[in-house]
Amino acid sequence: MPDVPVISIIVACRNEKNFIHTLLDSIAEQDIGEKWEAIIADGLSDDGTREILTAYAEQDPRFRIVPNPGRFVSYGLNAAIREARGEIIVRMDAHTRY
Repeated sequence: MPDVPVISIIVACRNEKNFIHTLLDSIAEQDIGEKWEAIIADGLSDDGTREILTAYAEQDPRFRIVPNPGRFVSYGLNAAIREARGEIIVRMDAHTRY
């Protein structure tokens, strides 16, 4: 199926307003050579992170947001994995530029 990504990038975050632009921009700039998706599990951020994520997802359909009501990283990663469609799952952290 041509629309199915090969790589699913998963990230769990919460209240990462100061770092999330750097992460999302660095993911979008990658020349991976395969179709990919990025699934960001937001742990009920209340600092504006969710709004930033929403704006990116509206501009680029490769980015998807899933809720992480458990707020812990492990819950968020599991929520993102459940939504992943790729053959390969790559875990990334919100405080990193790739």
